[in-house]
Amino acid sequence: MNILGIGPLEFVFIGLLLLIIFGPKDLQRAGKSIGQGLRKIVRSDTWKTVVQTSKTIKDLPNELIREADLDEIRKTLAQTKSDFGSIAPPLHQTINSDILPDNEIHQNLKTAPPAQPEPQKTQQGTD
Repeated sequence: MNILGIGPLEFVFIGLLLLIIFGPKDLQRAGKSIGQGLRKIVRSDTWKTVVQTSKTIKDLPNELIREADLDEIRKTLAQTKSDFGSIAPPLHQTINSDILPDNEIHQNLKTAPPAQPEPQKTQQGTD
């Protein structure tokens, strides 16, 4: 169980640290004041603005796609991809059976004589 990326052992460690820092008598008062401070922050207009802005930024890419009618293009692209996906296996089989029977090209390459290197021209110098 992780809360905000903090596991149970880390919570125990944080609790022990708070107990050491504030002591057993002041720990209750410190917890109460931290809770009141967090409540003020969460209920403030600034916090609500931050949350709303975060939501707007998170939804922005989807909103832009809808406004630009890219949703229809995305559907068309997905349909085309699936159409080509259904055509590819028979086409691959046709290529392998009709165009390249029995690996004819590979056999021809193995039996072909090696290419002869071109003769190199030598320059005669006058010394």
